[in-house]
Amino acid sequence: MPALHRRERSSRAGHTYRTFALLVGLSAACSGTARVAGPPRVESTQVTESVAASLTREGRFILPEAAVNPVGQLGRRDAESIASQYVHQFAKFKVEQWSREYGSNVDTTALHLCDRALHAANAYEPLTTAGLSEVTIRTFGPQWIVPMCGRGEVTQVVVSFSALAIELAHKPAKGAALPWERAISMSFGVPSGTASSIFSPEGAAATVFKEGGKRISSIPELTVTPMPQVPSLVRWRVGIEAPVTVKGKDSGNQRQRSSLLAGFGD
Repeated sequence: MPALHRRERSSRAGHTYRTFALLVGLSAACSGTARVAGPPRVESTQVTESVAASLTREGRFILPEAAVNPVGQLGRRDAESIASQYVHQFAKFKVEQWSREYGSNVDTTALHLCDRALHAANAYEPLTTAGLSEVTIRTFGPQWIVPMCGRGEVTQVVVSFSALAIELAHKPAKGAALPWERAISMSFGVPSGTASSIFSPEGAAATVFKEGGKRISSIPELTVTPMPQVPSLVRWRVGIEAPVTVKGKDSGNQRQRSSLLAGFGD
């Protein structure tokens, strides 16, 4: 099959929303319509037999416990509740920014959880906490990324915060606010036209299968996007059953890869 090339698309508010997959570029992942009919699904024919054992009848991945309820961190149910609280509390202050980045008015009263919160594991070497500030540990540590949809199930806003901010799961004292500043919380409007499916492991797997032409050999893994990009620019690592050739548009270098990336990036 031909080598795949890097393609770029526009950026908003200084945060680059470029297509990024197969270690180069993939326009199908993040362009075209953002409207989807229900949650993304994966067909058993798109994955190897071992991965098919981790699919539900609805074509959804059964995610490992570390991606749902990581030890010593916020769990997915808590993360989803916290993101909803964030939107409720900050909507009136953030709606102008979200609308500008989305490219159209965001109706904050219609915002709701798109599908499920996504746990992004630490992309760096394990941090030794001795001598490091809480801000450093939480900035470079695991994150929860929560896409929020408007009407028509269009992803309009994405919220992220440190998965280590377990204090957010506790009800604050009367009259006190949740300590958002400790959670390294952020939110952005998602440019209209960005495919909502890329905010799910099923969407990442289906995209890689379509563009790479190889069956998926591992459940997609989400890791924190390295600095200086923000966590909400998701990047999934997806294993495939046989290597494919990827080619850098600028360098022209070709490489064989059996583990590919899908999502946003440089």
